[in-house]
Amino acid sequence: MKNSEINRRRHGALGQGAFTLLELLVVTGIIAVLVSITLPAMKGLGRSATNKGATRQLVEDLRFARQVALRNRSTVYVVFTPTNIWDIIKNVDKEMLPPRKKDPRLLSLTNMLEKQFSGYAIMSMRSVGDQPGQSHPNYLTEWKRLPAGMLIAPYKFMNWRKGENEYRRGDEYTDGFQKDHFFGHAPQMPLIPFPLADSSPARLPHVAFNSRGQLVKRNGFGKLVPAGRNEIIPFVEGSVFHDRDRFGNYRPGWPDVLATGGFGFDEARLIELWNDIPPAEKQRMTWDQFRRKNRYHSKIVVNHITGRARVETAAAATID
Repeated sequence: MKNSEINRRRHGALGQGAFTLLELLVVTGIIAVLVSITLPAMKGLGRSATNKGATRQLVEDLRFARQVALRNRSTVYVVFTPTNIWDIIKNVDKEMLPPRKKDPRLLSLTNMLEKQFSGYAIMSMRSVGDQPGQSHPNYLTEWKRLPAGMLIAPYKFMNWRKGENEYRRGDEYTDGFQKDHFFGHAPQMPLIPFPLADSSPARLPHVAFNSRGQLVKRNGFGKLVPAGRNEIIPFVEGSVFHDRDRFGNYRPGWPDVLATGGFGFDEARLIELWNDIPPAEKQRMTWDQFRRKNRYHSKIVVNHITGRARVETAAAATID
């Protein structure tokens, strides 16, 4: 009798302390609601961290290139992966080179396909101790990529660089990268080897620093002269897709670039910001300049006089 009574009490106590099915369903529902609220915020934090990581990485490398140019008193280039790699591959394949030289070059070019719109390296056309007139190209870093999911805005590779007669203040926010090309003159022969120091030269998008740390370009006669405008490098979130065969090999052709984010405010929000600007500041820029400047969330601005790089965010209301 005593044992049975004790067992009943134990079972009763256990029954009172357990969760019912209804309570478990309520708790599960609360957890689901909390997850649905916090998950988008967590994704936003991840995108923000990736964006900051990309800008910080490239800013540090731009500063490093400028420091090397000042220290070695030479021109240093930050070169970016071109979009016409298949054309370069065709040109190398036509060269009369033995297989032991041609095959490694073709392989190195194929490996650069995954770095389109996100790859870059630092190189110099001269080395310390070179005599005047001598040129020994040297890559100072390996080819790097921006963090996964981050790209340089595709227009930097697609748009043509405006010449001095076409340029207006603010156009640097829509201009492409510098390339070895003359306005009003025949294009200069490519000078920068790609992708290695002993590779054939190619016409590469680039940012160039002279021995004084300033941005430079080549004029109509092939001479390096001050760039005369800032270099703007915007970032977008996105992916690059390449066509492959059933064995996973690349097919010749242009890549498909999908930009999924990183753009600035919509037109209505930009109008609100424009209306909030004091009249005195509005006189320093036009609406078109303001809209171009705030199209992307994050941009790197390299000052053409000092060569210093800084990060610029959307809704910055002044024009340098």
